[in-house]
Amino acid sequence: MDQFLEAASQLASQWVSILTVIVLILLIVLLIRGIILVGKVSKTTDKVNGTLDIVNDYLNELKLPVRVLVNVSMSIEALRAASEETIRNLVERISVSYKTLKEFLISLWNSILKKETDDEESEEIEIVTLEKTEEKEEE
Repeated sequence: MDQFLEAASQLASQWVSILTVIVLILLIVLLIRGIILVGKVSKTTDKVNGTLDIVNDYLNELKLPVRVLVNVSMSIEALRAASEETIRNLVERISVSYKTLKEFLISLWNSILKKETDDEESEEIEIVTLEKTEEKEEE
């Protein structure tokens, strides 16, 4: 049994050496792949930074047109509000003028009717008065 243990020990020491070499080779491969990956990440990061710089430049160029659009929008809103107020005032003035004109025409119409009525009544009175005067003269 000693021989068996001695053979197993030799075999285990050989296998440990082989496994150690295999593990070292795998670690070296992983280290190389990690270095390659870090290089790719670095290149990708540089590309992303370049793209972000381009986008930032475009955004800086768009600041002025956006300001102009905001100013135009605010001007249009101010114009809309002013024209709405002007139209509201105009409609109110027309309404007041219409009411005044309506009242004037109604009063004019009423005065014309009253004058005609007064004229008719005054003619009757005159006729009556004349008739009475004529009757008195005849007597």
